[in-house]
Amino acid sequence: MTVQIKLWKDNKRAQEWEIEAEELAKRFWEWNSKERITDTWPLDRCIRAFVTDSEAEGGLQSVFDEDQYNDIYSTVRNAWPEDQQ
Repeated sequence: MTVQIKLWKDNKRAQEWEIEAEELAKRFWEWNSKERITDTWPLDRCIRAFVTDSEAEGGLQSVFDEDQYNDIYSTVRNAWPEDQQ
């Protein structure tokens, strides 16, 4: 079952958008492969940094509803590439 994650670009209510949890995870691990921040930061902090990071830096430049955080976290964790462990 696909989980849709609701986000708000630039933390603005009028800029609501959605992304599939699996796509968010894929983009997170692509973003992480450049800096490898999961080597030094807890995964929770890394995910939050990715979601709020600027698009120019590869992030989503958005905020999410905390009620969906467990879906985000578990999907990202389950998609952890072996080459980044």
